[in-house]
Amino acid sequence: MLAGAGVALAGYDNESRSNIAVYWGQNSVNLPTSQDRLSKYCEDSDVDIIILSFLTKFEDLGGLPKLNFANQGTPCTVIPGSSLFNCPELETDIQDCQIKHNKTILLSIGGAAFLDTGFADANAANTTAYKIWSLFGPPSPNYQTEPRPFGYASVDGFDLDIESPVSNIGLFAKFLRAAMDSYHGQNNRQFYLTAAPQCLFEDAYLKDVYNTVPLDILMVQFYNNDECGITSYVSGDGENQKKFSLANWDTWAKNTAPKKDIKIFVGVPGNTKAGVGYLSAGELAPVIEFAKNYSSFGGVMVWDASQAWANTGFLSSVKGTLSDRGPQRRMGRYGRWVGEEMSVSGAETAPGEVM
Repeated sequence: MLAGAGVALAGYDNESRSNIAVYWGQNSVNLPTSQDRLSKYCEDSDVDIIILSFLTKFEDLGGLPKLNFANQGTPCTVIPGSSLFNCPELETDIQDCQIKHNKTILLSIGGAAFLDTGFADANAANTTAYKIWSLFGPPSPNYQTEPRPFGYASVDGFDLDIESPVSNIGLFAKFLRAAMDSYHGQNNRQFYLTAAPQCLFEDAYLKDVYNTVPLDILMVQFYNNDECGITSYVSGDGENQKKFSLANWDTWAKNTAPKKDIKIFVGVPGNTKAGVGYLSAGELAPVIEFAKNYSSFGGVMVWDASQAWANTGFLSSVKGTLSDRGPQRRMGRYGRWVGEEMSVSGAETAPGEVM
């Protein structure tokens, strides 16, 4: 079985609330050996989704897009007449991840260094969407003559991490979704479209996407922002959080989202230097437990693989909290976490009371 065939390959479970998604490709630790080839990370059973980052330009030399995978671009070769590269190693690894390890592999468009300002009109957005689909989606019978960076391998969908103004990005997403859905209808293979807004509701650069296009997941970045991120969560406030904005996103998911079963992932830094607002796995645990109160919650997103793998035990501990492998806890009516490690009987005391 190959990853271009008309079968369901993705490992992401929309019914699960213990999914973990990890961005790979930018090597934010920034050491020559701190980011390994993709297949290494797919061997980790705690991870469900790996997001290749990033496609940094829609159209560069030769009219083809541009990719940047930091040190993992070295094994690739440049396609003549373009700045796009061909990556046989990634062709092998993507298929290995999907088939052997049951991972969902997405390609993220954007990032902080994204170089495009957008599309002049709907026609331009449509043309680019179908170009991206043809290059990274399922291969055609003539794929070997086409400039496909991953050869026969195809990703399970796309992520939009737009952090600057991109005109008509909503139209682009609409056409990309249409291409994915059309293929799914004919071949019964599931594809996903996700976006990664900043935690402050609403996100200025992605609101035209998530308010108009049926998305499967929002990988909300609850870091690099003390006004709405995980560090602004206050355990004693219960569901009446003054800053931590998960409730806003959950309300949007239930009442406004074009796709009613969309899931919200809580995005976190994978290590102390991965982003402002890092919490250790132990400090993050009560935030995750709180997130479980919201029906739209689907898991945790981590930036990025190089940081998380340098932080020994972080991912497994987060997975344990998501999967309730650790001590069982629940949020009590006073906004405190009650569980077997706090009380043998599981009884709850109000603030100031003594049992």
